[in-house]
Amino acid sequence: MKQLRKQSRAFTLIELLVVIAIIAILAAMLLPALAKAKAKAQRISCTNNLKQVGLAFRIWAGDNNDQNPMTVPKASGGAAEAVGLTAVAPWRSGPPPAANNGVWLMFLVMSNELNTPKILNCPSDNAPSHNATLAAQGNHMQAAVFGPTLTGAGAAQGFENDQYASYFVGVDAIDTAPGMFLTGDHNLGTGANQSVKTPQFISAGTNNNWAVTTIGWQDNGHSKAGNVGLADGSVQGFSTTAFRQGLNNTSDTGRTPGVFALAAGSQGPGVNRLQFP
Repeated sequence: MKQLRKQSRAFTLIELLVVIAIIAILAAMLLPALAKAKAKAQRISCTNNLKQVGLAFRIWAGDNNDQNPMTVPKASGGAAEAVGLTAVAPWRSGPPPAANNGVWLMFLVMSNELNTPKILNCPSDNAPSHNATLAAQGNHMQAAVFGPTLTGAGAAQGFENDQYASYFVGVDAIDTAPGMFLTGDHNLGTGANQSVKTPQFISAGTNNNWAVTTIGWQDNGHSKAGNVGLADGSVQGFSTTAFRQGLNNTSDTGRTPGVFALAAGSQGPGVNRLQFP
């Protein structure tokens, strides 16, 4: 009786190349979809961050005569002295550096309400805590704990200065003007195609259909879009066009601009002041 034998045959070179080509085509088709899904997930995560930040502002204000940290002096636990300033000094021990006033301090005084500095970092804006090069390029670094960075093996990265926050603060935002911008993604630019990074302190828009024609989202972050937390605690995703319309309907009444430059395209002094990290 003859015994049947199975014969195995290796791929020929042509067959192997065909398989590789098919895999490459499938990868090329799937990667854009995966990248789009990742970007959408990051934007949703950013929206959730800003909702928590908005809630922290409201809780803090409820304990401080309905005032936000930007209007309460440091001596009373607020951060009014941080308006119009930039914080870059490291924090290694003791209380926060006395001269380290900036956006970060407005968030730091709400550490009990925020619980963790991780929600102040947009997932589309991540630079490792040790990567100063990425930080210099406009990315904001990650902090693990509120407080100074401790030394020693395995020490957690502290929340040190403006480089550890991804979000701007609308320093004049009040709940009686619910359309005012309270906080939002920092990646705004001006000029042709928003190619110039927005100055650190700007006054932009408000409530008069002013011609805000040049300020808008840069391509980094959420791909020419962004999230904004409003004074009423809601969060909205804005295209550049919707962002400009939002600035024109904040119901702000105007402030003295000081170091806040008038945003290109706006017409009017000291309105809707936005301070960036």
